[in-house]
Amino acid sequence: MPDLFEGFGELESETDRPPKRKAQDVSRPSYLKYYETGKFTDVIVLVGESAEEFNLHRVVLAAQSDYFDTALKESFEEGKSRKITIPDIESDIFRIIVQYLYTNTLEFADKDPAWDTIAALYRAADYLLMPALKVEISKLICIILEDYKYAGHGLAVEGLANVFEHATISDWDNIRFCTDAVPWCLSNDCADYLKRLIREGKDVSVLATVFLESVLKVEWQLDENGSFTR
Repeated sequence: MPDLFEGFGELESETDRPPKRKAQDVSRPSYLKYYETGKFTDVIVLVGESAEEFNLHRVVLAAQSDYFDTALKESFEEGKSRKITIPDIESDIFRIIVQYLYTNTLEFADKDPAWDTIAALYRAADYLLMPALKVEISKLICIILEDYKYAGHGLAVEGLANVFEHATISDWDNIRFCTDAVPWCLSNDCADYLKRLIREGKDVSVLATVFLESVLKVEWQLDENGSFTR
């Protein structure tokens, strides 16, 4: 194979050589400065009951949320007016989502976010059709579970039930990711706890099915009475 650099000569000494260039950071860039300064914003999102105003960038929203990608099309009124109203998500939760959209990181006002906050964030990610964010939230849940002495105690199960209430089959992998992340202690009879939640009207059937399959390594079916059968 011919030497492509043949004939270009050699540098006489190390001092003649150009300085080495650092490897370029090719990770996802942060667009947060454009959000903070409001530069180039081209869409307004009104969030929560108070309709708090967020001035954002269409391309950042549409690239990561199928909800925004659809809503911002010119064929829809929101796309024409460049204004979207989302009353069903709290502004504090949406602010966390904005941080994620612009930096690809999850940041919370509290160092240890409450289960209610995590649950509201997961539901908002589901509403906005952001599967990547749901995966990041699931990773956070795994870290939280690892902090418990016994992951099977009531607080952990209650937290998972809060987050994954109304979960569907599309959430199966995220739930399984969480339940597989830590060893579970079944001394507190988690199965009975989940059955009680179902009998109380909580929609945790998908969580319960995945949980029992993950923890007990058997396939379970949920009958109409809220009982589990192999």
